[in-house]
Amino acid sequence: MPFAGGWIWGRVHPPRQIRLALPEPLASEVRAAIAEQGGLGIEEVDDAWVAIGPDPSAVVWVALVASREEAEAAVAQGAGAVVAWPDTLGLLPSALELAFQQGADRVGHEVMRQAVRSSPAWLEVTGLDLRWLEVSQGFTEGSGYEPSHVIGRTPGDVLRSDLHDPSYLRGALGSLLERGHWRGDVLSRRRDGSIAVTDTSLHQVRLGERPVAMLAARRHAAGAPGGSLFDRIGQAVTQPWFLAREADGEVVECHPSLPAVLGRTAIDQVVGHSIVDLELHCETAGGDYWVADRWFEGRAYEVRCSAHSVGSIGLVLGVLDDVTQRKLQAEEREALVYELQVARDQALAAGHAKSAFLAAMSHDLRTPLNAILGYAELLSEEAHDPSTRNDLERISRSGRHLLGLVNDVLDLARVEAGAVDVEVDHVDGEALLAEVADTIRLRAANRGMQLVVESDGSPLRSDVRRVRQILTNLVANAVKYAMPGRVWLLHADAAFHVVDEGPGLSDEQLISVFEPFHRLQEGGSGVGLGLAISRRIADALGGTLSAEKDPSGGTRFTLDLGPGCS
Repeated sequence: MPFAGGWIWGRVHPPRQIRLALPEPLASEVRAAIAEQGGLGIEEVDDAWVAIGPDPSAVVWVALVASREEAEAAVAQGAGAVVAWPDTLGLLPSALELAFQQGADRVGHEVMRQAVRSSPAWLEVTGLDLRWLEVSQGFTEGSGYEPSHVIGRTPGDVLRSDLHDPSYLRGALGSLLERGHWRGDVLSRRRDGSIAVTDTSLHQVRLGERPVAMLAARRHAAGAPGGSLFDRIGQAVTQPWFLAREADGEVVECHPSLPAVLGRTAIDQVVGHSIVDLELHCETAGGDYWVADRWFEGRAYEVRCSAHSVGSIGLVLGVLDDVTQRKLQAEEREALVYELQVARDQALAAGHAKSAFLAAMSHDLRTPLNAILGYAELLSEEAHDPSTRNDLERISRSGRHLLGLVNDVLDLARVEAGAVDVEVDHVDGEALLAEVADTIRLRAANRGMQLVVESDGSPLRSDVRRVRQILTNLVANAVKYAMPGRVWLLHADAAFHVVDEGPGLSDEQLISVFEPFHRLQEGGSGVGLGLAISRRIADALGGTLSAEKDPSGGTRFTLDLGPGCS
C-alpha cells in the first residue's frame, strides 16, 4: 500500500539512531519490519522511533518510497539507499548495511579532507583533469593563495604558467602517469610575485587499480633532503645562502639569517632584489663554480657560488662562509711578514755597513801596525842593550797578535760580503793533514798533546789554501781548548774530521760555537772569529762545517766538502 513519503536517517551520536517520520498506521508496521529484518532494537524517543545499532560512527540515511519518482527525488536529495514500501521491504537490511557503509565512507572522506586542509606541509590534491580538489594550510602559507582562490583551477594556471618550459612539465606528468610517481625541483610563483623553489613529489591516488586523483607534496629549498640542488642546499643549510636566477640575478630564495648578515631587517628586502644591488655577485670568467670575498656589517664572508638548473631555468646557489677570523689572522700575518721584511732589510743594511766598517777599519789599522812592526824589527837589529831588545820583542809580539786579529776581522768582512776567491785543484788529503799537523805539532807538544793523522788516501778536488785555513783553525782550537791527550786528524772520502779528547762542548756551546765573536772559554785570547770564518769559507766551497759530541768524550768537527769533490 503506497504512502506519502517518509525517511529514515542516522546521526553520528551513539547509539546509532534511525529516526522514523512515517504517518500512522505505517509506523508500527515499519517498526516491526526493521526490528525483524534489520536486526535492530527499536525504542520510542520523544515523537520518533529510534533503531539501536552496534556501530555509532556512520551517518545513515535510507529513504522509503512508494514510487519511482519518489525514489529519484530521494536520491537527488542525498539518500544513501532507497526501499520501495512494502514491495521491497525484504531489501531493508541490505539497504541499511549499504547506507551504513556509504555513511562511513563519507566520514572517512571528510576526515581525510580536513587532515589535508589542516596540514602544515605543502600538499595539493587534484583530479585526473589536474584541477585542484583540496589544498593544505602549508600550501596557503607557502604560496599565499587561500583554498577559495585555487579550488577548481589548475596549478599550471596559478603557480607556474611563465616559469618552466612546457616540455619539462609534460615530462613530469608523463612520468606520473607511467610510473605512478615523479620527483624533481619545481619553481612556483607565489601570489605576491616572488618565486618559491620546491622539492616536489607527485603521486597517483588509486582506488583499487583505478587512478582517481593526484597528490603533490612539496618541500621548500631550506628543508629539502634530496635532489642535486637540495643536496647542496642541505649541506649549507646552517650557513646563510641564497638562490638567484642566472638570467637576471634576482634572488628567489634565501636562508632566514641572510637579511641580518646584509644589514637588512626582513627577507623581502633580499628576495626579489638583484644580487648586484645586494653586493652578492661573484665575478666569474666562466664555469659552474666561483668564489668572491665580501665585507658586510664589519664581517668578512667568502661567497661560494655554483650553477644549477631546474628544468630549463638556470639558478645560482650562493653560500656565505664567515671568514672574518681567518682574514684578520691573514692580515696579522701579512703585517708580521712586512715587519720581518723591514727588519731583514735593516739587518742586511746593518750587516753591509758593519762589513764595510770592518773592512775599512781593518785596512786603516793594518797600515800603521805594519809600520810599527817594521820599525820595531829595525830598532831591534840596531839595539845592543838586552833590556831594550826585550822591550822591542814585546812590541813586535803584541803587534803581530793585533795584526792577526785585524786580519781575522778583515777575513770575516770579506766572507760576509761574498768576496771569497775559490781556486779548485787536486787535493792530497793525507799530505794536507800532515802539513797542518807539522805546523802545530810544536805547540801541541808544549801542551803535552799528540797529533794523530789518518787518511784513506782518496782523492778530492777543492781549494787547497782554503781547506788548509779551515783545518789549521780546527786543530789549533783543539790544541788550545782540549785536555792533554790525543787529537786525531782524519780524512775519508770527501770529509775531514778533527777529534779531541775532552772536555767536549755542551749542547748550548754546540749551538752557538759558529757564531761570530763567540769564544769557547771566557778570558781566552782572540775575538771568537775563527770558527765563524771557517764555516763561511766551507759554505763558499760548497761544503758544510759541523760540530758534535764524540763518543770519546771530546768534540768532533767535520768538514764535508760534498760528493762533488771526490
